[in-house]
Amino acid sequence: MKRYTIYLSIAALALIALHACNRVDESESNFENVVYVENAKVSSAEKMALKGNNTELERTVKAGMALPSGQDVAVVFRADLSLVDVYKKISYTDAAPLPAENYELPKTQAVIPAGQVVSSEITVSFKNLQNLGMNINYVLPVTLEEANGVSILNGAKTIYYVLRKGATITTAVSVEENYFEFPTMENSDVVDGLTEATFEGLIRPRDLSNSVSTFLGVEGYALIRIRDAAGGHTLTDAQFCDTWTGYPIALNKWIHVAFTIDAATGARKMYVNGEEKFSGNGSTYAGGIDLGKKLATHSTDKFYIGRSYDDARDFKGSMCEVRIWNVIRTQEEIAASMYEVEPDAPGLVAYWKMDEGNGNTIKDYSGNGLDGKAKNALSWIAVELPSE
Repeated sequence: MKRYTIYLSIAALALIALHACNRVDESESNFENVVYVENAKVSSAEKMALKGNNTELERTVKAGMALPSGQDVAVVFRADLSLVDVYKKISYTDAAPLPAENYELPKTQAVIPAGQVVSSEITVSFKNLQNLGMNINYVLPVTLEEANGVSILNGAKTIYYVLRKGATITTAVSVEENYFEFPTMENSDVVDGLTEATFEGLIRPRDLSNSVSTFLGVEGYALIRIRDAAGGHTLTDAQFCDTWTGYPIALNKWIHVAFTIDAATGARKMYVNGEEKFSGNGSTYAGGIDLGKKLATHSTDKFYIGRSYDDARDFKGSMCEVRIWNVIRTQEEIAASMYEVEPDAPGLVAYWKMDEGNGNTIKDYSGNGLDGKAKNALSWIAVELPSE
């Protein structure tokens, strides 16, 4: 209710100044002029929901004035974390001050030019946002500290920037005795002739009783799977099932898996949660990696998600954010976008968010039309990723 009172007060001042002979000069008004935060005249808080890959943001703030002045009016802004308690009281919301390492005001002074009612902008920079905790309201109050020769309207002198890092992903697909086929892939050339490739996605195994549980790929060719090996279940690719013990996999925990291949050299790398866990050399691919074609040496094997060789090698668990790239992504790129990526990102040729929440089709968000069809009815689950 308070924000509307502020807005009406400002509007009333302006209307009084403009009535009758359309007077606009402060010297012609019997009412005291006031300066306020322009951004706060409708709402004193700007809320920003941060996604997992947000590292920095910028906002601009300006001062407004009820009546134009005959001379320039200089104003000074500052960040005042002591006002976080005020925000908590007026919003009935728990909040924490935004740490000093997460913001910067490169310039604090602005000017409302003579004859005008809005100042130049100052920039508020938010940085290192990846270090903020999940599901916490962080508040940065930016307040008007000075305005030469003009009173400051107390009810609208502060804008509260509220940052909250929440779930980027809220829906995932749950599969068991099920898998995805891609009917249009064999007639599309976007996943054939790949001289470089990156496969990635988020998985949460629920049951690893199979000797092999398949994430994605083509059997005996380019495949990410979980194998029952000595010492436990390990993450492997098809080329190293005998020589690499792999990365141990636990049940009921989300992990991000990425697998890169250089087709000409056979060089491979495996990443888990953005960290490199394995590198080595395997088979090369003459002419590039062909996922859409039926391979001459494996005529019955195609690209699947959740299956390889036969139905007994299905994946039992949940998954989302599955992608194929025609480039080798770096460790830094993989780590920075585990939970989301732009659909038009360079090199992205297939992108299944798996966020539909209903139906038996997973859309290809890359725009290449490689939608996946589930063999059986799908189950959808609510998730919060990244988790705290």
